[in-house]
Amino acid sequence: MKLIFTFALWLALLPAAFSQSAAEKAIAVLGETLGSAQLGATEASLYQLKPALPAPDSLVGFRREAVEKINKDGITGITYYFDGDGERPLYEIIIEFASEQLRTEAAEMMFGPANYPDRPDHWIAGAHENVVSLIWAFDSKIVIAANLPGTEWDGDAMFSIPEGFQQAKNLAPPMEWPAEEQKRFHESLEQLIEAGLSNFEKIRGAETDGFYTSQLPLAGAQSANIFQDDKGKWVAGNTFISGANRVDAVNWQLSMESLLELDGVTKYRLSSDLNREAFGGTVRTWIVKDRKTLQPTGLRVGLVHYEWGAENLWNVDVLVMQD
Repeated sequence: MKLIFTFALWLALLPAAFSQSAAEKAIAVLGETLGSAQLGATEASLYQLKPALPAPDSLVGFRREAVEKINKDGITGITYYFDGDGERPLYEIIIEFASEQLRTEAAEMMFGPANYPDRPDHWIAGAHENVVSLIWAFDSKIVIAANLPGTEWDGDAMFSIPEGFQQAKNLAPPMEWPAEEQKRFHESLEQLIEAGLSNFEKIRGAETDGFYTSQLPLAGAQSANIFQDDKGKWVAGNTFISGANRVDAVNWQLSMESLLELDGVTKYRLSSDLNREAFGGTVRTWIVKDRKTLQPTGLRVGLVHYEWGAENLWNVDVLVMQD
């Protein structure tokens, strides 16, 4: 499953109703401005999402740079870096705040404590195979970047997963979420099931290598995408944990399993079913049935933990998939 940083999905970790603090206003502007823009998107696909973005310049030969002026609620501007070759993937985004204090407050609210060992103000946001997404902050800026092949960060040591990294160590298990957050999760699950009844067509965002950004992530997910499995069935994958050790990943999954068993979805019922081997692990599954008729809808909810690869780090995903 694909894991490339998408800014909008981090907003799912925030409370549903913003208060009026300066940091929350700035975060809301970022959500409106960046939307489903994601690292790894081609220059052409990003301009489809943002047709008003000024044309990029190529004064630096290895990259193309586009600058979006914002000047609203503490966000002064956003700079986009595209590679200079091929399909020109977006590999870096620089967000500039009106002040360092505002940047500090917003970063803490969005990303929590820094999780990159021995690097203050650095966060590992996710990884897929050998591509790692990082966030770091300095002065009044936040940088979001990935070591995409062929870009300037390709091969940089900073994008190696360091010893001692655990992204999940600061994340509460689902059964410890406040009641309102559990409710938000179940509401978003119901909305995703509704979208799945029509092949997720209306919520597919930008496409990269067969993966579509999900415009309807589950509440609390770090990243979300929509893709077809090897049988041509559509799957909406939502990554909640990225980079935990196996014990923590299993314990977090067990807590999510308990949350799914609470029967919090109003129009549908999740009926426990047999496990499946898929997506790099054993998928715990539930058949989605219509609550009134108890007839299967043709969808299934899945829960799986799987290894990144040679890193011995584990992810946990919640899936809504066609049967």
